[in-house]
Amino acid sequence: MPEGININTTQQVYVLRGLTYSVPVPVDVAPAQPSLFTANGQAIAQVYRGSAPPFLVSTQAPAIAGDVLVLYGDGLGVTAPPVLEGVVSPASPLPQAAATTLMIGGQSAPVSFAGLTPGFVGLYQINTQVPGGVATGDAVPVIVNVAGQTSPMGMMAVH
Repeated sequence: MPEGININTTQQVYVLRGLTYSVPVPVDVAPAQPSLFTANGQAIAQVYRGSAPPFLVSTQAPAIAGDVLVLYGDGLGVTAPPVLEGVVSPASPLPQAAATTLMIGGQSAPVSFAGLTPGFVGLYQINTQVPGGVATGDAVPVIVNVAGQTSPMGMMAVH
């Protein structure tokens, strides 16, 4: 979404193909529309466990309670400080998203950082920890909420 579009409004979207414009389509603009990146339904999450090298969560390498995770996605909205579209996100100060909550297996997971990933354009990350007592399995649901908007459900292996 281009910078400067008013949120909580309806905007007209046109498509230009060659010299022909489409019929306008009304689109509601929300402050955020979070979504986790997934592969085959599994959330893209990197685990940091003690001094071991980080690894991606999979059914062969599941997360466990207490693991520190970095989940990747998009649509977390405007950051503070703001970063213009198409610009690499800085490492300092870190561009943080609005208040972000995360649920893993129906339990609230603490969010230590939610915002743009330094060195990338438009890539958001959410740093968290797998809560104790979370349900286990190969398809534990993961959901993000930002500015009253809820992401589609991703899955994650937790054992």
